[in-house]
Amino acid sequence: LKHAAAVPLLSNNFFPAARCYGNLQYKHGHKYLETKLNRLRVKPRPSLGANNCSYRNRSSVSGSGGSQSKSLATPPFQNLVQSLKDTKQTCTVIESSCGGLISSSLMSVPGSSAVFFGSTIAYSTKKSGPLLCGDTDLHARLLAASSADVDANDDIDIRHDLSEETINYIKSKIAWTRETALSYCDHMQTDYAIAEAGATGPTFHPKGMKSGFAVVAVAGRKEKGGDIEILAQKVVYSTHADRELNMRLYADAAAELCLGAMPVSIPSVPLEDETQKPASVTVSEIESL
Repeated sequence: LKHAAAVPLLSNNFFPAARCYGNLQYKHGHKYLETKLNRLRVKPRPSLGANNCSYRNRSSVSGSGGSQSKSLATPPFQNLVQSLKDTKQTCTVIESSCGGLISSSLMSVPGSSAVFFGSTIAYSTKKSGPLLCGDTDLHARLLAASSADVDANDDIDIRHDLSEETINYIKSKIAWTRETALSYCDHMQTDYAIAEAGATGPTFHPKGMKSGFAVVAVAGRKEKGGDIEILAQKVVYSTHADRELNMRLYADAAAELCLGAMPVSIPSVPLEDETQKPASVTVSEIESL
C-alpha cells in the first residue's frame, strides 16, 4: 500500500486473510488508507459451540411455526433414537423439502449408528431417479403421482380453506410419501421408513400459497413377517414462509410421527436372549422403565 508507513502495526495475518480487527491508529489521518482498510476488513465468524449449528441465530419459535433450535439433536430426535435403541429397531429416511435435516438430526444423536441405516434426499422428483435405490418402477410411480391416487376416505387432515390447486398439490405429496416410505422400508429392510415431501418457501408452487406444508409418512410392519404398510401419515401445516424454520418444523414432526408409530412394529434386530424379547409395548411404557 502506498501509505503503509502511516500504520504503526498490522497483524501478521492481515494480508493473507484480509482481516484486521483492532482499531488502527493513523499518524497522518490518511482517509485513503482508512477507506482501503475498511474495505478489506472482515468480521470474525462466531464460534460454533457443541450446542450450536449453522442455522441463523434467532429466538426460538414454537408451535405450528416451527422452532429454531441451536442443536440438530432436538428432543423429538433424541426420544426417537433412544426408543429405537431400547426396542432394537431400525429406520431409514427419504426426504425432499427437508433437504437432509431429518437424517442429520438423527445422526447428531449419539448412538444413532445402531438404528439408522442411511437416507436419500430426493429434492427433484424428475431428476432423482438414480438416487432411488435403483428402483426405476418407483421413479415412474413418483412421476405419475397425483391427487387421483388419494382416496377421499383417507383419514388425513386436508384443509378445505385452500385453493383446489393447492389441495391437489398436497394430495400429490400424500401419494409421493406413501410410495417412497413403502419402497424404502422394503429396499433397506428396516423396521421403519420415514418419508417427507412438501413446500418450505419463501415462494411456492402452486401460486397463491402463503405458508408452507409437508406430508410425512411412516411405513413398517404391524406384525412379524407381515406386509409392509403405512403405519402413520399426516400433513404438517406451517403458519409462515420461512424456509429454515419450516424445515425444522417438518423434521421434528417426522420424528414424532415415527415415535408414535413404533409400538405396532416388530424389532428386526434379534435380542441376544430370545426368551427376553419384549412384547409389543407403548412408548409411555418404554419411557417408564
